[in-house]
Amino acid sequence: MTKCKFKAAQFYKVSKNEVEFQFNYFGEYETDKPEELEILHSLIGTYVQEVKHYEAPKEHVEDKAEVKEVKEPDVKEPEPKPVKKAEEKPKRSSKK
Repeated sequence: MTKCKFKAAQFYKVSKNEVEFQFNYFGEYETDKPEELEILHSLIGTYVQEVKHYEAPKEHVEDKAEVKEVKEPDVKEPEPKPVKKAEEKPKRSSKK
């Protein structure tokens, strides 16, 4: 499925072969209908510009024979180092 976005004058209206559609306030119109795309492509350069062209994503089919399992390497966590206790400092008296 192909989807396209077009730009023209605000509220530009197209009527042809019983197909009718209108651009929005921003002058944009987006469609994926083949009959509308054919009409709009015939108007490119005179009244309409094509802004974006979207292609439908192709289905991704994986062959099970091609899929390989990847094992994570065995990593041993290092043992934590013993924590030394800080020596207590003698308390100072506040006598003056």
